[in-house]
Amino acid sequence: MGKPISPTKAAEAWGVNRAVLYKKMRLGELSYTSDVSSNGKSRRLIDPAEMLRVFGEPNIETSKNETKSETETLLPDSAIHLDYIEHLKAQLAKKDTLIERQAAQMQSLIEQLNDVNQRLLPAPDDMDDYFEEPEPVKVKRKWWKFGKKAEEA
Repeated sequence: MGKPISPTKAAEAWGVNRAVLYKKMRLGELSYTSDVSSNGKSRRLIDPAEMLRVFGEPNIETSKNETKSETETLLPDSAIHLDYIEHLKAQLAKKDTLIERQAAQMQSLIEQLNDVNQRLLPAPDDMDDYFEEPEPVKVKRKWWKFGKKAEEA
């Protein structure tokens, strides 16, 4: 939702006692992240989405101040998003030209295949003229007969 805030700012925004926040963090009901500040001390930061999950919507008076700070932080992000959108538009335009070029190549290949098919000789109506019947193969018989075949003959 936004960047993490300190427990003091979270307590002010949601109208909750700071001790309640620390107790819920200790019991594991409210998640937080630890960060090292510029003076080297460790501090806890709470995600506003986590505050919404546990305590619901913040108080109206303090949320006005919070929205101003959120819009101020969103402005640089929106510029990044606009740059990314322009980048995606440029990629999409490149893909469109590539697809158009491939479609033109496919169309020319189809035309070439149609030309080749027209140049091929059509099949004749009467195929009997092109094929000769094979001569019958004479089977050479052996002069002796063994076994049952000899008795039958």
